[in-house]
Amino acid sequence: MRLRYLLLLSLLGLLPAKALGAENVNDLIARHLKARGGEEKLRAMQSLRMSGTLKSLAGGEGSFEMLQKRPNSIRQQHLQPGKKMIIGFDGKQAWAIDNSSGSDAPFVLSGIQADLIRLQADFDGVFLDWARKGHKVSYVGPEALNNRKVHHIKVLRQDGKVQHFFLDAETFLDQKISLEVVQGGTPLVLESLLSDHKPAGGIVLPHVIESVVNGRPQSKLILGKIEADPVLDDSLFRMPPPPADPGKDKKPPAPKSTVPAKPAKAAPPAPKS
Repeated sequence: MRLRYLLLLSLLGLLPAKALGAENVNDLIARHLKARGGEEKLRAMQSLRMSGTLKSLAGGEGSFEMLQKRPNSIRQQHLQPGKKMIIGFDGKQAWAIDNSSGSDAPFVLSGIQADLIRLQADFDGVFLDWARKGHKVSYVGPEALNNRKVHHIKVLRQDGKVQHFFLDAETFLDQKISLEVVQGGTPLVLESLLSDHKPAGGIVLPHVIESVVNGRPQSKLILGKIEADPVLDDSLFRMPPPPADPGKDKKPPAPKSTVPAKPAKAAPPAPKS
């Protein structure tokens, strides 16, 4: 695909393909940011609260809430009857609570799980100030997605991870985002299918997000409410202390005495009259 376009440009005697590719991708990114509401509004927003319903295709449905705060704090909470999953990042430490193991105690995340929540925590996303952040972008070419033309942009992130963005050719909004990762030696392709884009707080956001892993659908998030610039305390994003042990401060019963009790003295005899 890319070679075909390079040959076409050469035949037409236009600018060198490398320069034109860079110009095209910058233009696409500018159109994308404008479609989302424009750089000024994106930079002005300081926090977000999103809530809705998360449906697992393996079965199960529950409430979902995500809090985000500039520059890179995030907290996601998923609740089902008898189940609680919370994932957070305060800009330094990634953590989680998952009571499916029988404990409400928070624990530190590491490896790919920590990497994913750090990636999502970037409040502005990849494209705003992408060069300053150390990312590299390239235009892969036009493709078809769900019978619509999309522009495929590849992003080599500063941390070495590779993401692919598919922007609608008419609206320039992102229709799909994919990320290539390796977990336990197994390569994985994580995809997010984005739809139902609507204005919220002055910017445009998708209200339906479907998650796919290696081509297999996993879950569907339907956002019902998005609040712009809510007041969010920093403590919401920090790992909470472990829950108090109800038996820790309870005093043990006093030990029983092993000294035999003294027999009661007999009452003295009554005086004779």
